[in-house]
Amino acid sequence: MFKKAFITFAVLIGLIHPTYAAFESRPVSKSEEIRIQIEKNFGLKQALPKHELYRLAQIAISEANPRHLGLRDRDIVPLSREVVDTAQCYGVDPVVFISLIWRESNFKPHAQSERGAAGLTQMTRVGIKEVLERLSPVSRRRLTQLRQQVKQCSFQFYRRIPSEISGDTLAAWKNSVMLSRRDALVMGALLFKINLASSQPETRRGGKLGLYEEALKRYNGDPLVKVEFAQAVLARAKRMMDFPKVASVDSRFLSRIEGL
Repeated sequence: MFKKAFITFAVLIGLIHPTYAAFESRPVSKSEEIRIQIEKNFGLKQALPKHELYRLAQIAISEANPRHLGLRDRDIVPLSREVVDTAQCYGVDPVVFISLIWRESNFKPHAQSERGAAGLTQMTRVGIKEVLERLSPVSRRRLTQLRQQVKQCSFQFYRRIPSEISGDTLAAWKNSVMLSRRDALVMGALLFKINLASSQPETRRGGKLGLYEEALKRYNGDPLVKVEFAQAVLARAKRMMDFPKVASVDSRFLSRIEGL
């Protein structure tokens, strides 16, 4: 009888006093929240098979005038596949990722901005550092789940992840994303995924569209143009849905963009 009464008392204490409350009731820290979110697939729901995504990427590259891209015609199909496959493997929406690259570099493999952003995905030293700090095995900011994704999706990239991140390391990786479209795509997809996972919970409650807009603003980072950048990328993604010869596209995921 005493034992039963004691157990009942203990249960009541756990329900009433926060000190004894269940583990799930404690606030989740920002770092824990990112670790939870980084495992998610942030793809938007679309009735779009992979071969149509490939076709969509090919049309986008052609629309960007390939004669001035430094691309040979025979490179367009492999590049379109790399863009789509990279986005899907890392759980970011491929249509938005295509639009992001179009906006950032116009699909020029060796593009370089006045601010020093480089490659297809226009990576800066700040962006590269963010990605490497999340992947370095000795970094306090590392995301083990993200390291596993890289190992699965991009093993050659994974093998080159540095332990120590110095100025020389950042310079070498920036040169790499300029010379290698594969490195540029992986770096860009990883930074985009990190930004999606890092967006505030209140943004997530606004739906995936609000989440993508916030992540795009973080990706750009320039306080003067980041809002315009995010809106332009999403607007272009919506326009891509109207490209010819791409059927069965569910464009509802962008139908709530104001003014479009």
